[in-house]
Amino acid sequence: MNKPSFIICADLHIRDDQPVCRTDDFLTAQTRKLKWLSELRRKYNCPILDAGDLFHHWKPSPSLLRYAINNLPDGMITVPGNHDLPSHSMELYEKSGLAVLQAAGKVEVLFDKSHRMDDISVCPFPWGTPLSSLSPLVRGHNIALCHVMTYQGRKP
Repeated sequence: MNKPSFIICADLHIRDDQPVCRTDDFLTAQTRKLKWLSELRRKYNCPILDAGDLFHHWKPSPSLLRYAINNLPDGMITVPGNHDLPSHSMELYEKSGLAVLQAAGKVEVLFDKSHRMDDISVCPFPWGTPLSSLSPLVRGHNIALCHVMTYQGRKP
């Protein structure tokens, strides 16, 4: 098996309350999944690309921020999702819990400039950013890291 160049995830929706639809111990399940991501990161020594909504709410509690700092894998690169932004607005990003994780150096947040790592080029499209064409690399991986609403049929 070849070594992966990156790990992709999205919509982790880290939260400190129990979702209504969950019947298990949600915090234990959430922690187990974050540890699994961390183990993959260590095993393959590659970045984790997250397509947004790292948090379930833009204003996580101090204890949830501490939990995220202690449990998120190193080497995460993300774009802001609608749940990460106050009023779903990029203009208010600096007030968000994601901005705190960025300031603490726990995650790298991409906004509007392509990010190059070895043979990987990541073009970020945070929530509310229109998708545009990408300039292809001569060789390597071109990734559009997007947080967009997806649905079938009529727009919600």
